[in-house]
Amino acid sequence: MYYQYLIYCLFLVFLGCQSSGIESSELFWPAAGRVTQAFRPSTNKAHKGVDIASSLGTKIYSAHEGRVVYAGQGFSGYGKMILLENKKRQVRTLYGHLSKIHVSAGQHLAKGIVIGEMGQTGRASGVHLHYEVLVKNNLVDPLIFHKN
Repeated sequence: MYYQYLIYCLFLVFLGCQSSGIESSELFWPAAGRVTQAFRPSTNKAHKGVDIASSLGTKIYSAHEGRVVYAGQGFSGYGKMILLENKKRQVRTLYGHLSKIHVSAGQHLAKGIVIGEMGQTGRASGVHLHYEVLVKNNLVDPLIFHKN
């Protein structure tokens, strides 16, 4: 069973990197901590990203260069969130449940810039970052691009 899972994961890595046009090294891991919730976009209890847990106030970093499309708390469930987009690379990343936001909509950012702090806003059972990656408007498992 373990080997089947390993083969499946390797297939997803190959498929994700080949079809996305994004190299694994192009995205910066957004926060220190441990992954507590996996990517499950099509299951009964869908989860469109990964959750990274750490302590309140842990720094959140921009995963890539781009423009801040949204920074606020107007989307149900995400609490304080940021949406960052790179139109040229067709990549968007979403950062949810933040305690503090350090950027504004319209701002252009480099990769690896502090954009906020980890929190427990919105529908969150504990302090964590909810992190989503979209490539060419398709949800992609963030772990495909992050080899930490």
